[in-house]
Amino acid sequence: MTVGDVVSGIAGGVAGGATLDFQPAAGVEVVITAVGSEQSNTAVPGVIVGLYDGTDFAHVATGGEGGWSGLQKIFLNNTIYLRLENNSGSAGDIAYCGIQTK
Repeated sequence: MTVGDVVSGIAGGVAGGATLDFQPAAGVEVVITAVGSEQSNTAVPGVIVGLYDGTDFAHVATGGEGGWSGLQKIFLNNTIYLRLENNSGSAGDIAYCGIQTK
């Protein structure tokens, strides 16, 4: 991939309590501009959007009733990357998209 390319992914049937991680390759930087789920306007599945470094997970936004609260552009690299957690009790599809910046 090169600068300006679209970065996106979708995982079907992510179990309640499970996570979806996206870690760019070494030397690559990405901006995530949108996150969604199959029912992102309801509380099922609720998705926690956060940054992850392999050990620590910090929440950036939470999906639930009324859409996404607090979601801004999320800047990622190989050491600080995206983690999406299905915090509902049921499986659901989770997706993200953005653009490669470096």
